[in-house]
Amino acid sequence: MSSSDVAREIRTSLPKTEDIVVDYLSGYLVDDASEEEDVLQITRNMLESFAYDTPSALDELLVKLGKLLEARLSAKGKAVGPR
Repeated sequence: MSSSDVAREIRTSLPKTEDIVVDYLSGYLVDDASEEEDVLQITRNMLESFAYDTPSALDELLVKLGKLLEARLSAKGKAVGPR
């Protein structure tokens, strides 16, 4: 998952989202995310105002981002692995 993948998902699902929010979240989800639930809650909080007229689009986006994040965290855990 790259930040451009995340940005594309956000822009596709919620096209009214401001660029600065998309840029911040795509970087945050790719570089700084560590606990999936907290990250998704923060993402939801930031995007709710852009999804006021399409709340189902936000829910669908969070499911997609959750799957991407889960895959990334799983791969990261495998890369580090036990020593």
